[in-house]
Amino acid sequence: MFTEQDLKQIAAHGLTVEAVERQIENFRRGLKPGMEVVTSGGIYGKIKEIDGNVVVLEVAHNVNVRVDISVVFANPGAMNEEGK
Repeated sequence: MFTEQDLKQIAAHGLTVEAVERQIENFRRGLKPGMEVVTSGGIYGKIKEIDGNVVVLEVAHNVNVRVDISVVFANPGAMNEEGK
């Protein structure tokens, strides 16, 4: 799941892979309609609905895509804050 570069960054922050995986899982459990997210493929969208492991994202006005919850990994607002 993680590349060698990812593992180096995780270690540099004093975290373990298990801790990062727990953070990701907790984030996914907290997903709710209306939240803005980005997928591992770089698709930005707003959650319209969640049905089990399927998340429906609105990526443009009246354009929805269905993705597996495992590819939803970040809140773009949080990513922008980290980059500052």
